[in-house]
Amino acid sequence: MRYIRAARMLGIFILIFPVSGCGLPRKQDAFFGQVTRLKTLNLASDTTWEGVVEIDVTVTIPSGVTLTIKPGTQIRFVPVQREIYGAGGGLIIQGTLIAKGTRNARIIFTSAAAKPRKGDWNDLFFIVSEGDNIIEHCVIQYANIGIHGHFCKLKVRHSRLNENWRGFLFQESELLIENNQLSDNNSGIKFRDSEVELTGNSVTNSFSGIDGFRSQVTARNNRVGNCYISSVKFRESELDYRGNTIENSRVGLQVKESSKVTISDSSFLNNFESGLLLKGSLVTLDHSVISGNGGDGVSVKNTGLKVNYCNIVDNDKYAIDNDGMTGIDARNNWWGTTDIILIAEQIYDFYDQESSGKVDFAFFLDEPIPRIK
Repeated sequence: MRYIRAARMLGIFILIFPVSGCGLPRKQDAFFGQVTRLKTLNLASDTTWEGVVEIDVTVTIPSGVTLTIKPGTQIRFVPVQREIYGAGGGLIIQGTLIAKGTRNARIIFTSAAAKPRKGDWNDLFFIVSEGDNIIEHCVIQYANIGIHGHFCKLKVRHSRLNENWRGFLFQESELLIENNQLSDNNSGIKFRDSEVELTGNSVTNSFSGIDGFRSQVTARNNRVGNCYISSVKFRESELDYRGNTIENSRVGLQVKESSKVTISDSSFLNNFESGLLLKGSLVTLDHSVISGNGGDGVSVKNTGLKVNYCNIVDNDKYAIDNDGMTGIDARNNWWGTTDIILIAEQIYDFYDQESSGKVDFAFFLDEPIPRIK
């Protein structure tokens, strides 16, 4: 994978300092039943965990080694210095992690504290990991960062991440994040300089939902809601965004300085400010519903925008606010009326401010397009 090759060319090395007297003999390759306390160590060979595994500080999976975790296993991290942010244990994965639970026997990564809280343990940290890492049917909670990675390849499916400071944090990686539930994390999913596929995820009750920077992103059928600062934001990215819903958040979708953006079959509903905020980008938007937002339906600044075959109705401010010199193709949309004067009142452009480009809505639909989703 090119990110890993780049890391090695840059001379990235990871130094691990084992704690003396750490718990298990190097020849042991499986843990069954109750394991009360593992000290900091490097796994010496391919290893399987099952039952309850309680960990102090950090366990490292070196390059060439695979850790397999059986369905129903509980991994409990002991918070050793709770007054220090993120001072508990964690896993460092330089080799491969296979954590495949089942719907009825999930693998749980959690705090060992009697009264757990966010940041009790550090993270599942994938660093220069060449393996095909898999996390399925897992629960990850009370971490500083639930899943964290640099220069890695990872698939996360059918899992729940809740009550973490951050759910996902990645850079220079290849990610498949599919059919997961993230709730009550301060930040849901954040990445940069990566190739990311987001499919069928739910991100709710967070300060920030999804945040991507300088990445290639495919987003399909995700739902983001009740995000109090930023719901979904992409900067300097290529984005293929279809079948998604953003609702009941401060701002809907934000796209900034991005050259290739396609948005289709999506809904932007009942957000407190704008449904979409587009700045300095090239965007195609079609077959979507933009409704009930407390600010503009679509707020645009210096963006090449084609918006066609959308329902843009019942937004508190303008349907489209063009605060830039570039014209907008807004033909063949439903505006909630066929009265051209009432439609014009919903649009802010050259005729309101001469420094703004014109919005072309000369052809408009006489009824709503069918429900998107």
